[in-house]
Amino acid sequence: MSNTARKQRIPELDIARALAVVSIIIYHTGILFGEASYDGGMPWDIVRFLDTFHLYVLFIVSGYLTNFDAPLTGRGVLKSARGLLLPYLVSCLIIIGGGAISAALQMGDPLLAAGNWTQAALWGAGSDHEFALVHVLRIGGIWYLPALFWAKLFIGLIAKLKPKAKTVMVVALFALSYISGLFVWLPMSIQSGLGAILYMYIGYQLHRHADLVERFRVPIVAVSAVLWGLAIAFGGKSSLSMCTYPAGIIDIAGGIGATLCILTIAKLMARFLTGPAAALEAVGRNTLALFTIHIIEDNITPWTIVIDILQKTIGYKPETWIPFLCVRLLVDALLMGVFYLIPPLRMVFFPHVKRGATRPIRGFWRALGEQSAPAESPALEAADPREAALRPRGSHFRS
Repeated sequence: MSNTARKQRIPELDIARALAVVSIIIYHTGILFGEASYDGGMPWDIVRFLDTFHLYVLFIVSGYLTNFDAPLTGRGVLKSARGLLLPYLVSCLIIIGGGAISAALQMGDPLLAAGNWTQAALWGAGSDHEFALVHVLRIGGIWYLPALFWAKLFIGLIAKLKPKAKTVMVVALFALSYISGLFVWLPMSIQSGLGAILYMYIGYQLHRHADLVERFRVPIVAVSAVLWGLAIAFGGKSSLSMCTYPAGIIDIAGGIGATLCILTIAKLMARFLTGPAAALEAVGRNTLALFTIHIIEDNITPWTIVIDILQKTIGYKPETWIPFLCVRLLVDALLMGVFYLIPPLRMVFFPHVKRGATRPIRGFWRALGEQSAPAESPALEAADPREAALRPRGSHFRS
């Protein structure tokens, strides 16, 4: 494949993914520094609004780039493990070490903290579940990585089914994830991955029928906006990590509708707002790093101390959460630079950067800004759909 072909990407996918990951950071900030717990905390309505779409976007975009007709292969499993489980493992090791250091600095027990985070890493759940086989500390947002691994594994297993049978199986797996969660919760986000297959399948169908979607975009977006509005009004409390949907079909349909709206917004931005779009594309090409780094700092940073200092400095104002969010985004951006400068971490979290690249600082800015080749990591990449036709069968784990 020529370098030109390798560098082609779909701008709206990168933009949508960037919006989703930044929304996750804002969402977690609202959970930590919300108006229910702090004066000047983030309004709960913002948290509920973000909950209606952020993870739905990530899974549907991932499905857009996944080949549901590619059967499972050993090579594909290894590539998926390298792109998803390796970042998960490295992130967990950093969390364990960082958690111990954080505990020691706060006059706590570093060994106890390290042990708790080790249990959380082995269990791999986004939150504690009422019917979990064991109750340990949650590992947080990086549950997404093992969940996506399981999703791609099962997608490969059903790849040879006929289209109708495949659709039935996708729905059945979603039902299994939901119903089984009413009785038991398994480790490493297996059920979360089964539930995510439905959203990935929708993304796959959007890719397959892209011309049809474009032809009827206006009515599709209109219906999607209505569904999203219903989710904003009556939902906003779903949890893809725990396979729970308190508002039922409103949560599910609203998340799908929200994603279609956001993809349309991203497409319009790429066409008419080239400056902001270019910045978001740069973020979208590096969301694996941004996402995992955010979860690491979310787990181990004593943010409650920072919040207390911030409130004492600027007062208990309604908008205090805004500078706190800005500080958090700045920390994540600086940590991205640090990770890039460390070659082993660069290989894991910036897999699209060529190995042996010289002048790391300059390379970091190029990694953020240039039309880089599609990442080897299947976790958070966005490549041109024309590459799908050039991929060997069984390689769906790469997308």
